[in-house]
Amino acid sequence: MNSLQHAQQRLWQGLSLLLLSTLVGNARAEPVLNLDPAQDHLNFSVPLSAPLAAGDQLAVELDGYDVTALLSCTDGDCQLALPVPLAGGSHPLRAMIFYDNGDIATVLEARVQVAGGSDGSDGSAGAVEGEQAGAPVNMATDDPGTPVRGGSAVPVQQRFSALFSSGYRLDEKQPDNYRGIPRQASNGGLSYQGAGAGADWRWDAQVDALYDSLSENNPDGDEWVLPNYRLAASRGTGLGRQGLALGTYNLARENLLFSAYQRRGAVVSLGDDVGSPLKLDVFALQSEPITGYKSRLGYPSNSQERSSGALLTLSPWQDEPQLLQLSSGLIKGETTDSGTGMWTPDEQARYGGDTWNLAVDSRLGDNSLWLHADYARASFDSDGIGYGQDERSDSAHELLAQFNSGSWLPAGPFDQWNLTLQHKQVGLDFFTLGNLGLPGDLQLNRANWLGYLGSLQLEAEVAQETNNLNDRADVANQTVDRQLFSAYYFPMVDADALPWRLLGVPSLNAGLTRTRRHQDRADAQVVGYDLNDETLERLAGISFYHNRWNWSVQQTWQDTQDYSNSVEQQGYLVYTPPSDQRNRFTTVQVGFIPVDGLSVSTNWQWNKLQQTDDDNVSRSTGQGLDLAWQIVPQRWRLNASYFRGHDSSRFGNGEFLGDDLRQQTANLQLTWSVAQPRGLQPGLDWFVKTSYARLDSSLFNQGMEDWQLLLGFDLRWDTHTQ
Repeated sequence: MNSLQHAQQRLWQGLSLLLLSTLVGNARAEPVLNLDPAQDHLNFSVPLSAPLAAGDQLAVELDGYDVTALLSCTDGDCQLALPVPLAGGSHPLRAMIFYDNGDIATVLEARVQVAGGSDGSDGSAGAVEGEQAGAPVNMATDDPGTPVRGGSAVPVQQRFSALFSSGYRLDEKQPDNYRGIPRQASNGGLSYQGAGAGADWRWDAQVDALYDSLSENNPDGDEWVLPNYRLAASRGTGLGRQGLALGTYNLARENLLFSAYQRRGAVVSLGDDVGSPLKLDVFALQSEPITGYKSRLGYPSNSQERSSGALLTLSPWQDEPQLLQLSSGLIKGETTDSGTGMWTPDEQARYGGDTWNLAVDSRLGDNSLWLHADYARASFDSDGIGYGQDERSDSAHELLAQFNSGSWLPAGPFDQWNLTLQHKQVGLDFFTLGNLGLPGDLQLNRANWLGYLGSLQLEAEVAQETNNLNDRADVANQTVDRQLFSAYYFPMVDADALPWRLLGVPSLNAGLTRTRRHQDRADAQVVGYDLNDETLERLAGISFYHNRWNWSVQQTWQDTQDYSNSVEQQGYLVYTPPSDQRNRFTTVQVGFIPVDGLSVSTNWQWNKLQQTDDDNVSRSTGQGLDLAWQIVPQRWRLNASYFRGHDSSRFGNGEFLGDDLRQQTANLQLTWSVAQPRGLQPGLDWFVKTSYARLDSSLFNQGMEDWQLLLGFDLRWDTHTQ
């Protein structure tokens, strides 16, 4: 239910965004952000009186569509990654904050003006003058005298947020199910964010701590955890800027060396991200992700618990850094975390070694052509230090070329398009501490094309993956071929005209994916199984969006044909080909806002999986309902959810008995907001909530039912200074 509730929450945020975009008028002239036609990113600043608190969410809409997933922000400075450059003309941009208490605020309304089209006005009102294309633009705030980033000085900004929640279990159906669990349970968290700067220096601090009296996720019994903290300071300008940071270090890079890599430790930096031809980070970090607070907050003294390395980025031509960028990284150390392709003798086994890479990037012709090359080499012990073999060396490389319509390449009949050609190869013994989940012994060749024609978006891709790069006799030669085609159509219609005034504004999507897996027939005897199948997946969907409701239907057809042969070894049948499969999946979603403050969302799912050779059939259905009601704004609110699922199975072989499984879950919470947080004075919410669950199985002729009733309160602090 968590993933379903999260998806529904994002859906309602998007719907609320569309609703409020219609109701909120333009009280002041919209600022203008000028963007180069070939640029693939948009930088802008969102005016925030203070950093967002835990639970608050920023949503951004471009051309009427929610693009929050493509957004990255730091203290209000945001960058929007564009899959392809925007078409010429004017594009409305809107940013909104969905507060944890249910309030919604519009913090930015602007126009993105791309050369090659008309914005429908003279462009004089509200225009931001003197801004370069794509450079950060700080929008007007309620206080025009407030200093902004990028000036000679920035005032100290601090924010402290905290939440303490405690509940008491008033009653339950089966007390034996709660044996050993205290009736009173508390949890909460606190967050501090601070930043300041002077003429040539700046500092920032971040601390996040969580509290849980039950400590269900902590085997050591600690009730406090420290998932994130950072203390950083730097001084100087350009190449002369020097910095030191202690705490969480997050590498926002995706390459052969790192992928979503985040550890705590110490980092020394030289150079600036902007305005410096060189940027160097030297780090010493914990080798494993740690959330404890009692020890190892910084650089560990034990060599078995640490990793170290460096990152270097060099742009020889500072005036045009996009023409050539060289980057290199190194990471070395040991860890007890195992990864893909590792042999794990026990939980205490250590793995480690060193890995380095060298990458070259060049963007030419106003981003008409992007060339990327990455080479990495590792010397790594992947079967446990002190076990099996010693360190083994291997390499990986990646070559990528992306062609974009623009200055150099004509768009032809399309508004814009791009073509990406990629070749990637990872050796069997290539490992990196920055990405232990990277699969090895794999070669990928891929071609992807994406084009826009009016309101139509088309995508096509052809890819092939092969293994056994070292041509080992004991490894099967396997190949995966994949072809993909998808289409999205967002017709421009008059929302006030029939039938769209009743149905909503439509959008359609369709897709086709073919995946073929096979291996050399002679390898079946080597590995003891055969691999030869083909899967064809087709999908189609339609959605309608209205100020007060939205609804969508999605249908997926998936068919798998298996062509493998049985395998016998020494007279024994060791592999039997699986049955062909036919899978049908249908989803219907309906959302409704009957009145302001009340939202209802429902979801139905049907799935039928049939193994055609054996005549085995499995069916599953599910219905969900979510309700959020601001009964009295800022005072009373009601949240409810309900899910009912039904899974049934029938086997063609009468010796196996099918099952009929039914489940129900429900949650209801009524909250009374006594006071809102003001400075050091906390806000207070009282709540009463109940949860219910039931599970029935016909195969085992049993049913389980449980419910509980809780009474509790929330204390919330939220204070900020500037």
